[in-house]
Amino acid sequence: MKFLLLLIAFLYSPVFSQVNNEIRSSNAQPDPFVFVIRPLDAWSPNSNTQKDSLQMASDKKAAFELYLTSNPKSVIGGYKTGMFGKITDHPIAHMAEHNLEEKGFSITSSNNFTNTVFIAPPTEVDPKKIQAIATAQNRMYEMSIINSGNPLKLEEKERASRFFAGLTELATFAIVGNKFGATASSQLTLGSGIAGDIGDTVQKYSGTLIAQRFDAPNLNEYQTAELRQVKTARGTKYGLILIAYKNGKTQEAENKALTQAVVSLAGADTTVEAIEKARAEDYATRLKVWDDCVKRGECKGE
Repeated sequence: MKFLLLLIAFLYSPVFSQVNNEIRSSNAQPDPFVFVIRPLDAWSPNSNTQKDSLQMASDKKAAFELYLTSNPKSVIGGYKTGMFGKITDHPIAHMAEHNLEEKGFSITSSNNFTNTVFIAPPTEVDPKKIQAIATAQNRMYEMSIINSGNPLKLEEKERASRFFAGLTELATFAIVGNKFGATASSQLTLGSGIAGDIGDTVQKYSGTLIAQRFDAPNLNEYQTAELRQVKTARGTKYGLILIAYKNGKTQEAENKALTQAVVSLAGADTTVEAIEKARAEDYATRLKVWDDCVKRGECKGE
């Protein structure tokens, strides 16, 4: 009933509402700036995935695996392993554990891989291009909904696979070219009022962008920025980390930013009720995108 009420309320709001998580600071322009799209907040047709991930947040448990670089040896295990249940001996792992414990959370065992979040190596981006990148990702989000079909029917087991395939399928230039069309990809304006070459943007950042809404912040005052893709163990939910540095990246600043991101990904800076609300909003947006597509005659009503 709670989900239904949230859904009805959201149906009367704009399609792309603010659901992403900017980590707040007393400083109007924090350095580093950290912005997170949590997999926890996304709707999924897999009810087991939804239930398990929400339960982990409710139980205040966290587990993560972070790649500092593309080198496999750079991985940090934010979960307890071995006889004595130790995390990787790295400042980020220790700071994350400390900050999570301050919020009542604890690092769980590596056995609980279902809801472990995997954080990919960084992709460097121009802070001034982040609006165009968000526009491309929002278009990917819209097209993934259209590609998957009516959200109302995606919980049927044989059709849910279309949804999960769409999460990664649209992060390729071939799909962009086929689905968006050459003209549309170079002229499209979506939400932000910024026109850009969507195809080129998705091609350039194909390994990083996800089919989730991206309410991009203004980063014009920052020198450098990075994006990191986040996914759950089963690849059924995706998220994104955006970190921007005003005075350049240092080891200390990176450690601080990634620690903040890990804490947020676990849901330690939100509530179970807020997660449920975000999922209802995501689902309502999907319904609206699909209904609008049917009304335009571009999607077949089901």
